[in-house]
Amino acid sequence: MKYIPICILIFCFGISAHSQKAGLSEKNNKTNNDLNTTGKDQKDKWAEDIFFKEYKRHCFNRYPDSVYQTNETTFVYGKKTFIFHDNDTVLKNIFRLGIFYPQVYTVESQPKIKTEELTEMSEHQKLFYNMIYPDTVSISGLEELNLKTTIQVKRYSFLLFRKNSLNPILCFMELTNNDATPHMSLNEFINDSTLTFFKEGSILL
Repeated sequence: MKYIPICILIFCFGISAHSQKAGLSEKNNKTNNDLNTTGKDQKDKWAEDIFFKEYKRHCFNRYPDSVYQTNETTFVYGKKTFIFHDNDTVLKNIFRLGIFYPQVYTVESQPKIKTEELTEMSEHQKLFYNMIYPDTVSISGLEELNLKTTIQVKRYSFLLFRKNSLNPILCFMELTNNDATPHMSLNEFINDSTLTFFKEGSILL
């Protein structure tokens, strides 16, 4: 009989530990949700600033040559490649149809360097240059922004990962379809759309 109180004590301790663990798990989930909410609020704020302060409409031509899709995620444009990690088959059309392509990103962000200047670079300079402006970049988290626009315009944010870089760049783009109607599907909208704005935002740490 003397062992019964010890068993009861162990049983009660187990319940208490389980309750504390459950409480800690709930707290962690709440923290993660709060962080996600804060991140979304911050992203929306950056988007508003970009489109309000830095917006300049420009109609980009589609990629002029064939786009080769080598697998479910990889799109090749000449010597440059996009790897799109999201599973949305409709949004993939933005890359498959050459609406947004690597040359848009490099033209907007890469400093103008002549061929002879690139040739004259040291091996360390070339390594650094190719690390910042690689031939292959990855894209994920493509989603429509909750910004007030007309039915002819859709604005998106996404994360762009350079090779050998742990921190992605938050980017923004705008698609315009002048023939859009209220009942048009997203697939139809994208298929006949034009890229009318692209801008890099902040590097996420």
